[in-house]
Amino acid sequence: MAELGQLRTPAEVIAEVDRRLRTESWRTQGVTPAVYAFLVGEKDGPLQHFEVSLGRGTGFARAHVPALADCTITLNPDTLMGIVQGTLKPLVAFAFGRVKVQGNAGLVPQLGRAIS
Repeated sequence: MAELGQLRTPAEVIAEVDRRLRTESWRTQGVTPAVYAFLVGEKDGPLQHFEVSLGRGTGFARAHVPALADCTITLNPDTLMGIVQGTLKPLVAFAFGRVKVQGNAGLVPQLGRAIS
């Protein structure tokens, strides 16, 4: 199993999150089912689209644009990698506008618990 902090690209992070969610069902026990859309890219540049879906005892992550997301998280690749590598705290990134959240922001904490 790869440590998230050792991964180098957003696509590698999503692949590892997918592996964890599919093989470690305890990660999604007790969560509120939700679909998260991640928009990763530089300002005014192309975006990479990722979907993370959490259910009760199940979940997956993939490169995909979900038809409907409960929560949409927008950030640049450096911010995403800083968060997963542990050099940037998510709340600090949010407070300084490096992470934008649309939709049900109350679902964000459970995402962190599920994929950490």
